[in-house]
Amino acid sequence: MEEVRKEQEAKAEGAAKLPVVEVLQKAWRTVLIGVFALATATGGYYVVTSFLLSYGTGDLHLSESMLLNGLTLAAFLELLVTPWLSWLADRVGPHKVVIAGLVGVIVLAVPQFMVLGTGSVFLIWLMMLAMRLVMSALYGPIASILVEGFATHVRYTGISLSYQLCNMVFGGLAPLAAVSLAAAAGGHYWPPAVMLMAISAIGIVCTARLRRPGRRYRPPRKGLRPRCVLDRPDGLASQARPAVEDTTATGRTGRAVRPRH
Repeated sequence: MEEVRKEQEAKAEGAAKLPVVEVLQKAWRTVLIGVFALATATGGYYVVTSFLLSYGTGDLHLSESMLLNGLTLAAFLELLVTPWLSWLADRVGPHKVVIAGLVGVIVLAVPQFMVLGTGSVFLIWLMMLAMRLVMSALYGPIASILVEGFATHVRYTGISLSYQLCNMVFGGLAPLAAVSLAAAAGGHYWPPAVMLMAISAIGIVCTARLRRPGRRYRPPRKGLRPRCVLDRPDGLASQARPAVEDTTATGRTGRAVRPRH
């Protein structure tokens, strides 16, 4: 596979002496794009958990145990669906899954806080589950997207910088900003909801930009092991393709074959 070849080439060339310096000098734009691509998965998560709990109990005087039980159910749902969403990303492409999740956050941002005013346990829990479902699409596949943004020999450093800077900025400041915006609006929910929508919209743009030039995702065909396909600069599929093992019912098990061009 192409990634294995690149890892072997990177080992042969040797690791960067100061990968942090090299990333900040040559790929700082990609680090920033990665930070904003991760913003909803980190800062947005705290808005729909920590801020929601604070807003629901402090401003709307809802039962704290009711909200905590709803958040617990949402966390259990996340545990169940994250592996499936990661599998889906392998089938259809991680960019599609993550962008779909960000679109879902935009759609549900206002209803998530609107239903708090109804006091209905069913509606509140339903929206918590729906929001956590779409947010779960952001966690597993995003790692494979960030991989495409950095050169192989500084990849770990670049991804780590994106994650840690995002957690520091959005994870720490997003819930505080939501509290401040709600207080400035007289306790209304719409400013934090709009902030969440804006962060997610920026995340869609940044996620779309984290795509390696010349790379075209192709899901594995039935009976064949997954493989990576790279396109030539002229847009045509590369003629050099690795052999794959044919395990279909009509093929010969264990036989190495090459797809016809």
